[in-house]
Amino acid sequence: MIKFKTWWNNNSNKIIKWFCLTLIIGVVLIDILPSWFNTIYGFINGAVFNDKKLSSLADNIVSVHAKLLTLGFLLAVFIVVKKRITLINFSVILFISWFLGLYEFMDKYVHPLLMNTGIFSSFLRSGATELNPQYTRLTLFLLATIILFVLSYRNKTRTIDRSFILLINLSMVVTTFIFHLAIPMGLLKYTKEERLNTYVTNAQELPVEFFCKNKTCIFFDEKFEEKTEKFIGNREMSEQYSGFVNYSKEFFSHNENLVYPVYGNAGDFVGSTSTFQLCLFKDKEFICAFDNNSMKNYGTLSKAIFAFLVSIAHGIWIFGGLLLLAMHKTRAIKKIAYPNQ
Repeated sequence: MIKFKTWWNNNSNKIIKWFCLTLIIGVVLIDILPSWFNTIYGFINGAVFNDKKLSSLADNIVSVHAKLLTLGFLLAVFIVVKKRITLINFSVILFISWFLGLYEFMDKYVHPLLMNTGIFSSFLRSGATELNPQYTRLTLFLLATIILFVLSYRNKTRTIDRSFILLINLSMVVTTFIFHLAIPMGLLKYTKEERLNTYVTNAQELPVEFFCKNKTCIFFDEKFEEKTEKFIGNREMSEQYSGFVNYSKEFFSHNENLVYPVYGNAGDFVGSTSTFQLCLFKDKEFICAFDNNSMKNYGTLSKAIFAFLVSIAHGIWIFGGLLLLAMHKTRAIKKIAYPNQ
């Protein structure tokens, strides 16, 4: 027992460091890299044409992206409190980010709590009562980064560790913003607008029986009383969007509006699902049509591409940045740059 205690005292620091390195390398090799390669393979292998495979692919890569985002946030929080970060510190933060479900905890508890305070009221769309939980994560992430920026700016509180992690977080913010503009707010938004315009044009020009194929269509007489015998499609969907129907009824109550269609797009928080909505007056009757097939899988594909690109960027910034920090501390960079000195 005495020999083991002596051995442990002499070797415990090395053992703990090796354990920490094993954890870090294990997460990278067992979870992060396979997720990236599986996503690439899925795109090449036709997962985009299979609902279940695409959904599974998106969920997997979004999970990795979520954990990396949480890791960056916790790094910022830790270095705000502590001036320096060690291998053991990073390993504990990595473990919390990866295995304790903090990302889901923020969605389930922190986001509703902040919503109840009303601080996000100005971000709600007209008539909406819920907001994407991403706003909470982004707010907390930016708050931690701002505090870290202030600490890194002041000479008394600046350390090389804080400067490195500040650069990591700023890089994460910038790349997330760029990819968000390029994919959800760029490619996906453009595709939605183009298909929605086509949807409206088809409703105006095509025969009703052809247009309503694979859609939910509700028919109303000139007094906006439903013709139940002509109903086509999913009754549950029609009830789900009854608010849009009521809005259209009010809009068409003014005769000058009869020549204009009412249309829009409804979807979930992250745009994974989209339903085109349309009401118009045609052939002496009102038609309200709902279509959740025109954008089928496009939102999920957009989410998968976005999470894939951002997770790669986050992974490079976090692990690459901390590796450079470690090399700087151990003077390894100088030894590599000047091997003869």
